[in-house]
Amino acid sequence: MGRRLLEPDFFSGWGIRTLAAGQPPYHPLSYHRGSIWPHDNAVIALGLARHGLHDEAARVSDGLLDAAAAHGHRLPEVIAGHPRQDGHGLIPYPHSCSPQAWAATTPLALLTARRAAEA
Repeated sequence: MGRRLLEPDFFSGWGIRTLAAGQPPYHPLSYHRGSIWPHDNAVIALGLARHGLHDEAARVSDGLLDAAAAHGHRLPEVIAGHPRQDGHGLIPYPHSCSPQAWAATTPLALLTARRAAEA
């Protein structure tokens, strides 16, 4: 199941969407039907690392870190679920809070996932 989340319909390149692209209710700007939540993705990365899916956890971490770099070096509450494409930057979610307390915990969870992979 963990590897399934890294397929292009779920994983945008920035993070894992709340709903796979191609599903009838999917919309990249829907709060819960296709957006990317950094905090939830950090929890996913922790779970992937815990179950030995270290490459997958690293892909999620790398996508989120790139998203943070594209967003002033901090993660917003939620990210639009548009696919990451060469030559196109991160498309911000119009009404996302930034900073957001739970998004601020994401880097610590990603660090924990990375350290689990190194152990």
